[in-house]
Amino acid sequence: SYYDEVIRRLGEPERILIFGPGEAKFQLKERLLRSPSPAERLIEIDTADKLTDPQIAARVNAHFGLAR
Repeated sequence: SYYDEVIRRLGEPERILIFGPGEAKFQLKERLLRSPSPAERLIEIDTADKLTDPQIAARVNAHFGLAR
């Protein structure tokens, strides 16, 4: 039910970046692919150790080409 709540809160994004340590990111990706409208989503996985909030923001900005 945890993944279902995460997916519900995501809304309808076109692109999703999932990163972090461990296997949970792959489980979440599989659930996303089984959710409604998976063909319209680009889901990318990136492995990362523990990150600070500024490191997370920098990684997301760099990945999606967002200027800060």
